[in-house]
Amino acid sequence: MRHKETWGLCLLVIADALSTYWLITQGYATEFNPLMNWLIQLSWGAFFGVKFAVLYQSRSQSSLIARQALQRLPYPIPTH
Repeated sequence: MRHKETWGLCLLVIADALSTYWLITQGYATEFNPLMNWLIQLSWGAFFGVKFAVLYQSRSQSSLIARQALQRLPYPIPTH
């Protein structure tokens, strides 16, 4: 992970997962996503496992998608 955006996405997913865990276990919220709610009903391990598996999958594909998108731009993007 070389890009700031990738680290930002990782931090957001981790913060989302932890805040979801805390809010639901404290009774302040419910999960509206039916798939994630089903996983929570199975176990918190299943919820975190899928959450981070999706993050890993998106992280591995994001650099390829970003490169392809940047190649289509009509003007160069500075890369500092």
